[in-house]
Amino acid sequence: MQTQFNIHEAKTHLSRLTEQAEAGGEVVITRAGQPVVRLVRISEAPKRRALGQLEGRFRRPDEPAPPIPETPSDLMASFDGRGNIADQLAMPAGDEIDVWTLDKNTLLPSAQ
Repeated sequence: MQTQFNIHEAKTHLSRLTEQAEAGGEVVITRAGQPVVRLVRISEAPKRRALGQLEGRFRRPDEPAPPIPETPSDLMASFDGRGNIADQLAMPAGDEIDVWTLDKNTLLPSAQ
């Protein structure tokens, strides 16, 4: 069976050439006698990812996260323990929590 076809022949017999490639053959399409395209079977179609594969592997904290500060100065104050984020977390002034660890899929402050 011929495995090289010019573009005109390939257009005319595309269905037959596709079947040949699906059967494991290889078809080369040429232009002016020079090979330009190889038609081969795809080994296996890529699998689609299913949504929800990680469902149940992580849990949310019991309390919602504090709001994001609106201004840069509020942000800096929240790091210093003077802003409203520290107040919402009920942290006494001067108490710093700057190290966090992942414990059983939940982010928790580390003991220092």
